[in-house]
Amino acid sequence: EITIRNHKTERIVVRVIEHLFRARDAEITESTADPEMLDATTARWDLTVPVDGEATLTYTVLYRW
Repeated sequence: EITIRNHKTERIVVRVIEHLFRARDAEITESTADPEMLDATTARWDLTVPVDGEATLTYTVLYRW
């Protein structure tokens, strides 16, 4: 789980990148936002964070060894 806080006076978009290097075959099984897979081991989420608010991204990765 990742929580992003915004203390600015305008909404922002924060790019979250996760490198899934721990296994050759990793799969995101659940996520509160749709990830974009940049390649086989890199996931990206763009989170919109409201003015003086926060956004939370929760996701689960299944690693197969």
